[in-house]
Amino acid sequence: MGKKNVLVRFRSAMGGFHKGDVTQYLVKLNEEHKASLEEMEEKVADLEQENDMLRQTVGTRRIEELEAQKQGLEENVRNLEEKVRLLEEQVAELSVTGDAEIREKELEAYRRAEAMERKASRRYRQVSGQVEDISGAMARELSGTVDSARNALDAIGTQLSVLQDVSEQLQATMQGGVEKLEAMANDCE
Repeated sequence: MGKKNVLVRFRSAMGGFHKGDVTQYLVKLNEEHKASLEEMEEKVADLEQENDMLRQTVGTRRIEELEAQKQGLEENVRNLEEKVRLLEEQVAELSVTGDAEIREKELEAYRRAEAMERKASRRYRQVSGQVEDISGAMARELSGTVDSARNALDAIGTQLSVLQDVSEQLQATMQGGVEKLEAMANDCE
């Protein structure tokens, strides 16, 4: 609600203003203040709900992507381990037959497979580390976002408190004025 620059005119009465006009004006001001407070409280609740929804959506999607990537790498490591096992069996069979040339080729193949397994294992560890780093960074970033939202909500709460204090002061001032006007009216009688 914006401030209105309205000059309120009260009817004159003997010894001051018309008591009914002043009372009606004070009631109107109090209702406007209450409506303004309710509107601000609703906005705060809406912002808190929106913040919670955004936090859940962003974190869940990224973690799911990283977990899928991690599972794919784990499957690759298992496949390579199986290939190494099969090659080891073939090397063992060839050793029994005594064919040196074939054994040498199989040994080279085994070494290549073993190197591939080591490379895949290193890559798996790198990706796992990256997943953990990203998850930690996301958690820290979400924490910062939550802290910012809390600070904003605290500021809104402070502003609401100040607004309520000002309203109470205005109401007390108006009540004091009404009492003085009533006393003046009583003195004139």
